[in-house]
Amino acid sequence: MKYESMNPTSIKDNDFKKLLGVISGENSIEIHPNGRRKNMYRPYTKDAIELVAYTGMRIEETMVLKFSDIVLDNEGNIQHLVGTDLKFERAHNWNNTKAPKKVMIPTSIELENLLNRLEYKKYLGADKYLIADDYDISRKTLKTQLSHSFTFFRKKAGLSDDFSIKHLRKTFLTKLHTKTGFIESLGYQRSAKVTLNNYIDKVQVVKEINKMGFGYFNE
Repeated sequence: MKYESMNPTSIKDNDFKKLLGVISGENSIEIHPNGRRKNMYRPYTKDAIELVAYTGMRIEETMVLKFSDIVLDNEGNIQHLVGTDLKFERAHNWNNTKAPKKVMIPTSIELENLLNRLEYKKYLGADKYLIADDYDISRKTLKTQLSHSFTFFRKKAGLSDDFSIKHLRKTFLTKLHTKTGFIESLGYQRSAKVTLNNYIDKVQVVKEINKMGFGYFNE
């Protein structure tokens, strides 16, 4: 079993904004020790990283989200996206005898703005990937490429090695937990124990509780 940190760390908002600020085609060439040059930027790189951050899904799960996964409410506004917990599927539904474990991804201002940039109204209901649908690239390769690009731009932004693309999921779930407490209800994890042990930044929870003025005898 892969080890998960019992003290996960979430990413500061300013650090994430700093990362997004350096993602562009400018100075995006990585030079390897053997002299090989590789462009770490693609037109979809920034959108892909933002989608991981704003949905709280694992990288692979994010890269298979489609326009057909967007659900609107009765007034035509984005209500949520429907994702699939691929890790759970491989462990518990490997023979496809059960209904897939779905995750109800809540919308947010940031996610809605991103979907608008991706022109979701134009492609609503289409069997097209939100990210890089028009590119001849497998989802597995896209996942690897995105991870490498993230590391490159994280270094370019001068951010700590402790900041990895996987921390975007931890950050999202920490925010969701501190603001709503509905992580398990939406399907992100099957139990509170898994969430609390592996995904919640406990220091950030303390800070949020302090902001609320928590007290045992508050009336």
